[in-house]
Amino acid sequence: MASSVNPVSQLVAVIRAQLSAQSNQKAAIQTSARQAQTKARAPEAHTTLETVVQEKIRRIDKRDSERGKKVLRVFLETILLGHFGERLINEPGFHQMVDEIQSAMEADTDIKEAIDCAVKHLLSN
Repeated sequence: MASSVNPVSQLVAVIRAQLSAQSNQKAAIQTSARQAQTKARAPEAHTTLETVVQEKIRRIDKRDSERGKKVLRVFLETILLGHFGERLINEPGFHQMVDEIQSAMEADTDIKEAIDCAVKHLLSN
């Protein structure tokens, strides 16, 4: 049975904290309201997020040498689309933004360990 606090949940918390810190005051209020709603249905939201990510990960070739990076990318895209809305996938700069976020996260030694843990967890399911 999976722990309710796993590496994926921890990384989601880090990403959400980063997103909230960069938002303006109005967005922060909206985020707080959304987080309160998410906490009320946390088991459902967690299961849904991980299920969506797992479905996308299954499509990545197990022999792909870049599989870990692709798993992180799928994870980041899913979090960002969940936070900002699915319509963002069609925005021209979305994929570049994900590239930049992923590069910054991988370069940060404090976050890199959480990333590695989360990727291992996601690949173990």
